[in-house]
Amino acid sequence: MKTKNFIPTLLALTIRVMVIGQTHNSESTYRILNVLGGKQPSSPSMTVAKKKVLKEKSDALLNDKSAQPVSALSLNSAITIKEQSIITAQQHIEQLIIIEDALRNQAFLKKGQEKQTLLVSANQLHLQIEIKQIEASELSGKASVELFNANEKIFNSILYQIKNESSIESALDLNGEAKHTMKLAKEMREEAYSLSNNSARLGTMVNAEEKETLALDKLELALGILKKSLALNTTTLPDLAGK
Repeated sequence: MKTKNFIPTLLALTIRVMVIGQTHNSESTYRILNVLGGKQPSSPSMTVAKKKVLKEKSDALLNDKSAQPVSALSLNSAITIKEQSIITAQQHIEQLIIIEDALRNQAFLKKGQEKQTLLVSANQLHLQIEIKQIEASELSGKASVELFNANEKIFNSILYQIKNESSIESALDLNGEAKHTMKLAKEMREEAYSLSNNSARLGTMVNAEEKETLALDKLELALGILKKSLALNTTTLPDLAGK
């Protein structure tokens, strides 16, 4: 394909993808790290898989009648909707990255004005991708905080029923670590907003996401200790949702 035909085609595709993305919910999540120079971005499937695991863990807790708060069903629905927004945003960003890579690959084969035109288009698109990734990370943070708060309520609703002091101590230690880690994630996000450079802001947000995931994992371990202790001492777990 000649460059004079290739450039308008790619630019038209870029506009189409961005318009499609804007018709969806503006909230988006999941980071996709993209590196300038045509290098491959971090695998988005790994991030999707991680969030899928967290979603499954949350569903298991929310659907457990022994620890289900009154608002669990409505909360579960909200999480499902937000997860769908996450997937939609992820797909949109992936499409933009494919176009950017195509522009850079073509630029590598060209010289002079043709090369410059392609690189300018790729760089402009890269800036748009970073903005989308920042928006995605913001939604990811909100979803993580909501999930953490929901599981924290479940933790507190089970804690008072536990008789084994060792289990209580271990669970509280993990819960404390989870809270501290989530606090660090919040501070990282606040720091990110103080940065004017989008690349630096995105990098800090990515670090915050890792802390949020770690906090959720620690809280899940704490919940597991309580649920195991409760199961050992009761033949039928009480229905907390009815209280």
